Amino acid sequence: MPVKLTLSRAIKHHRKRMSLTQDKAAERSGFRVWTWKQLESGHANPRLSTLEAVAFTLGIRMADLFTLPEETLNQ
Repeated sequence: MPVKLTLSRAIKHHRKRMSLTQDKAAERSGFRVWTWKQLESGHANPRLSTLEAVAFTLGIRMADLFTLPEETLNQ
């Protein structure tokens, strides 16, 4: 699976696991909603600092952004 697809799916998975809307996740991270949606759709080319902020917002390690739980692999 391409890295951008894995990244976007992981962000969405972890956001939903925390029961956050895109609006709330964006607010907590300090990003605009448009930016968060770009991250989840795979259309963004995020900087390292952006990925750090996403991981912090979602309460995960940065490495978790590049792996998917088994249940999400077939979605």
